[in-house]
Amino acid sequence: MKNLLAFIILSFASLNISAQAFKKGDIMLSPGMGLGVYGIGYGVGFAVPVVLNFDYGVHDYVSVGAYGGFWTKKWNYGFNESYRFSSSHFGARASFHFWQLIDDKVDTDLLSDKLDVYLTPWLGYNLRSAKWIDNGGLTPYNLTWGNRFQGGAQIGLRYFINQHFGFFAEWGGTPTSYSNWGFTAKF
Repeated sequence: MKNLLAFIILSFASLNISAQAFKKGDIMLSPGMGLGVYGIGYGVGFAVPVVLNFDYGVHDYVSVGAYGGFWTKKWNYGFNESYRFSSSHFGARASFHFWQLIDDKVDTDLLSDKLDVYLTPWLGYNLRSAKWIDNGGLTPYNLTWGNRFQGGAQIGLRYFINQHFGFFAEWGGTPTSYSNWGFTAKF
């Protein structure tokens, strides 16, 4: 009976030690949408990008991965003309999960089993296209809106409602917009 009780106590203790929102070996897939599209200076206006982030934990405080995103916007200009702008984003990202580090160093519960706060630098490429479509019979043609390399950094937050599912939000210079919001699946 003593051995069974000791086994149960050690089992629960080991669960508490490994119960953290992010750790080495985690694979996270985060689909979502962006708010606040870049390119408003080009006359793009409001568009909602779709985004997908992939992260793999290479250390208890560091993950590496990839991102992708896309948005498009079409509007009419005048009576017979319309424009379509499209923007595809893809690249690499690395995240420093500092909330877990802080929780490991202080003697207070910071909910690191549910909360993951991270800083993510990223570097990638942006494929952009702009097309003028004349509905009055003229041939459509592409406008000059060049592709580009881009990079930046953002701060992110994930909140897990259980061991494998949560929500995420990222702010700052995300590749597609000023903020991204969505879901996270952890494997």
